[in-house]
Amino acid sequence: MPRRIRSRSKKGNRLIILQPGSKTAKVNGAKIAIVAAPVLIGGVPYVPLRFVAESLGASLSWNASTGAYEVNTRLHPFEQGGYTSFVNVFGESVIGATYGTASAFSGGLSLLQQGDSFGYVDRGGKIAIPVQYSSAYDFSDGLALVASKDGTQSYIDKSGKVVLSPAYDELFDFSEGLAAVRSGDSFGYIDKTGKLVIPAQYEDAFYFSGGLAAVQIGGRLRLYRQDGQAGHSREISVRIGLQGWSGARFDARKHGGRRRGAIDRRVRFP
Repeated sequence: MPRRIRSRSKKGNRLIILQPGSKTAKVNGAKIAIVAAPVLIGGVPYVPLRFVAESLGASLSWNASTGAYEVNTRLHPFEQGGYTSFVNVFGESVIGATYGTASAFSGGLSLLQQGDSFGYVDRGGKIAIPVQYSSAYDFSDGLALVASKDGTQSYIDKSGKVVLSPAYDELFDFSEGLAAVRSGDSFGYIDKTGKLVIPAQYEDAFYFSGGLAAVQIGGRLRLYRQDGQAGHSREISVRIGLQGWSGARFDARKHGGRRRGAIDRRVRFP
């Protein structure tokens, strides 16, 4: 007998019908092919989670810090008259006016600005972290960078608890467990305990992604691995701003000549 999953949003009703052993599903009566068929094991149905999540207007992502998959409703901010509302992918209003300007959700929370102060709201539209900071940024890697009214910069968790307040001239978001910091004119990286794990010795530094980050040495950008060792002995001259390793295409010099194209995560030219 078909297993049915119902999800009711604030407006409208979506009905997903999944048949164990079948690679055809129905969403509000429309047939859709799916990659994997649902199965019954011991009377318990196992369904393709990504398909179900996306059919209900949600996204499926892996949270490395918790070691689990997360399903979150995709919400998009809509600003009007100085206030922000959120709609889902079907254009239905999910969160009414937030009495301030809010950003897209990141890590389950949205950065909210009211006047000159910042805080965070949750997916229910409720204040999750009080509006109390002079500046604040989106959550990244489980932490958010904020500045208190006295100018102290700190990293907070999703409960608003201060995790660490490193004493550097400038702090940046965490990515893959590390955050760039600036001491004077030099950049390095700290871990989530505040320990400086990669010395402040670079002219500039960017976010880690896929285990690699771009750092500037002698006016040139080089890719470095997370352990601080050079990702490759070649010097790579990047013409565009590299905000993190994403396999972006760019111009690069190799052995004195210029080649246009891309490099992979092992820093190999095609």
